[in-house]
Amino acid sequence: MIQKMNSSRNREVRTYGRDFLYKKLLALVPSSARELFKLVNVSLTNIDDILDAKGDTEILLTASTILRDSFQGKSVRCDPIWKKDIRRLGFLLGRQDLVGNLQAGSILEEIIKFWISDIKNHDRKGMIISSAHLCRLNKELGGRVALQFFYICCPNIPKKDLTKLGFLAGLAVKTADNLSDLKPDFQDGFINISKEEVRKYKMQISEGKHLLKDQKNLHLYKLDKLKEIKHLFYKSDREFRILSEKYTEYNEILDTLKTIFVTWFIQAQKSI
Repeated sequence: MIQKMNSSRNREVRTYGRDFLYKKLLALVPSSARELFKLVNVSLTNIDDILDAKGDTEILLTASTILRDSFQGKSVRCDPIWKKDIRRLGFLLGRQDLVGNLQAGSILEEIIKFWISDIKNHDRKGMIISSAHLCRLNKELGGRVALQFFYICCPNIPKKDLTKLGFLAGLAVKTADNLSDLKPDFQDGFINISKEEVRKYKMQISEGKHLLKDQKNLHLYKLDKLKEIKHLFYKSDREFRILSEKYTEYNEILDTLKTIFVTWFIQAQKSI
């Protein structure tokens, strides 16, 4: 049994209708992809929550080892449940690889690349970074997750066609997620406002001091950021349409994935 997400995560999923959309998506994909999707969607989220609580990126290195070893068919003894979930994920990906699923190895690599990016993300805690650096980090974090979803749900679409959409959609979702979680992220040390934005909106933010209050131009910043996010989703939507026209057999799956991603825009919109 896959370890459940924590109560706040579950509440967020229900609030924005993702629970219904995930069920719809699972009904559309092949049976061999369903457990894979659940493990990627839930177990990786659980690891992220453990990392946020403990602040020790060693958990990601441990998870990477378990995932690779189980993918290669090695016997892996592990506890607690999150480790067992990663072992199961690696085993399923390895089995898919053996039966000729060309995307199985790609899914594994995207998960590990995401964890590498997440380590970089934690290394910059308490720092105000440049717009280019923040955008690059958001693109990596969001894009790697989006590509995992695409590779699982659309295995016959070539990687080269999915890559552009993955990074466009992932950047849009991650930037929206940052806006909706702006204050709690600040409290945890993740300053998701760039150096250029701090200057532009004349914000008083000190590195290492995770305070975001009484900022005169904060609301204006949020409104402008929402416009930027809307444009990112527009670009992503255009790429979704291109792929849907090219690979008509995946129309409904792509449309459902797009709808799932848009819920993060709605969440960001409601946070203002």
